[in-house]
Amino acid sequence: MRKQMFGEGLMGKVAAGLINNVAGALKAQMTEAAEQSQDCYDAATRAVANDARVRQYLGDKPQCTPPMSQMSSSVNVNGVATQQTQIGFIAQGGAGGNGRSAQVQATASSGSDGGFSIDVRVALDNGEVFALDRGGGSGGGDAGERGGGAY
Repeated sequence: MRKQMFGEGLMGKVAAGLINNVAGALKAQMTEAAEQSQDCYDAATRAVANDARVRQYLGDKPQCTPPMSQMSSSVNVNGVATQQTQIGFIAQGGAGGNGRSAQVQATASSGSDGGFSIDVRVALDNGEVFALDRGGGSGGGDAGERGGGAY
């Protein structure tokens, strides 16, 4: 296929090599973004399931839809890389549900140091909006000013 697109000459080989490198880098970035989105979704669904206010409103076993929206970005400042992932999904009352639902938006940040934090905000269908405690019933931990901790 390379020969058909770029020819058999030196320029064809160089162009094919550049395109292969770019495609490989793009594939790696997309794979990393997908993994980050999954980590964010997993942490957010655990936070929703562990939050007493959500369970009181939706029932003991809320069901979460797959992500309906997601965004991923990364920043590298002075050699310190930070990735941020945002997802949105719906949480609904569990089996035999009560017909209630909540919109959930989660923002996860991870750094090159391996740290991970998540901010989860819930909007109930009655209009109440609140941030979930990042301790999320996971035994506390260092919540910090932003309500931190890993789920």
